[in-house]
Amino acid sequence: MSNVKISEIFSTSIDAKGVDRLSKTKRIAIAGLLFAVALTLSWLENFIPAIPGLPPGIKPGLANIVMLFCLFYIGLPYAAALTLLKSLFVFLTRGFTAALLSFAGGVVSVIVMVSIIYVSKKQYSKEQCSKEHSSYGLVSICGACSHNIGQLIMVALLTSSTAAIYYLPILLIGGVVMGILTGFIFSLLSPYIDSVIFF
Repeated sequence: MSNVKISEIFSTSIDAKGVDRLSKTKRIAIAGLLFAVALTLSWLENFIPAIPGLPPGIKPGLANIVMLFCLFYIGLPYAAALTLLKSLFVFLTRGFTAALLSFAGGVVSVIVMVSIIYVSKKQYSKEQCSKEHSSYGLVSICGACSHNIGQLIMVALLTSSTAAIYYLPILLIGGVVMGILTGFIFSLLSPYIDSVIFF
């Protein structure tokens, strides 16, 4: 599969003949909508009560659904742009430190998810290179866990202490659970997404 382009790996808008089914204008419009949806989901999470028995740092990570959409449907550059825009929004609403945590978690998460998608799809022929070969659940779980890891690394750098690392096992367990949840939700939405954006 050495002749497969990167764009064909990271976006399911590329059909079996290598033809892009989404125009640039449509991609930009979808990216704008996704940014608004991501911010809305992040805001709604503030109203979800803490889960009994779990620390307050664990949240559903519903905005991860939007990131999955970006990676599987409109491409890596838009996922990277969404990460940056979310961090800027956090900076404006919650301050510099929160923005750094958001950016660190987002960057690490995107890198990990992209790596999994790339490696997984490189194993198949061009005709079989479809999003089903990269498990939504696997990508979502790894994305959630790596997001938590990225934030903990930033906390350690900001505080010059490794104390936050002791929180890692709990956050990894939470990342697995929430990753399964968001991956499952995305898998349910995927057929409807196909029918809407590729009409």
